[in-house]
Amino acid sequence: MINIIGIKGVAEGLGKLNVSNLRPQQEAPLGAILAGEDVFTIMPTGGGKSLLYQLPTVTDGKGKLTLVLSPLRALQQDQVAALTAKGIRAAVLNSDLTPAQHTAVLQDACAHGGLLYLAPEQLQSPEVAGALAQADIVRIAVDEAHILAQTQDDFRRAYAEIGHFADTLPRRPQLLALTATATKADCRRIRDSLG
Repeated sequence: MINIIGIKGVAEGLGKLNVSNLRPQQEAPLGAILAGEDVFTIMPTGGGKSLLYQLPTVTDGKGKLTLVLSPLRALQQDQVAALTAKGIRAAVLNSDLTPAQHTAVLQDACAHGGLLYLAPEQLQSPEVAGALAQADIVRIAVDEAHILAQTQDDFRRAYAEIGHFADTLPRRPQLLALTATATKADCRRIRDSLG
């Protein structure tokens, strides 16, 4: 078992997130993530997947950006509200924003880092892709990663481009794939899609 509490900044990060202890299923993936490895995790709904990208982001230096790609707007909004209430930099980038708000959120996240929640379709915008190419993206967390396995069925095709997007950045970020459910065939397709 990995003792991640001893890793620099982890105890402080847990305190910022108001987490008193880790669940057993979080330790191994968090240890790998904090060691800089790409991680694919299958964990039940409510098992604490969001902590796997939130905690490393809280321990990152200033200006470091984590993209959280998620199809669930309500979940994005809930997580951002909870994080900002704790004083943690987080924002949602979506089509509900006015053009001016969209540009402001994007520029702020690129300049100051934190967590930026968005749907993968946002990456298809030249404005978004261009700005993110200039940001210090250290990790991309793909929530609901089982959708990657469904893109061959023409569902949410933008998910199929996430791996390519990561490869076009000046420095390839760490990739995290998180889901509550995936078959063995799905797992292969997800790994292949993200490289």
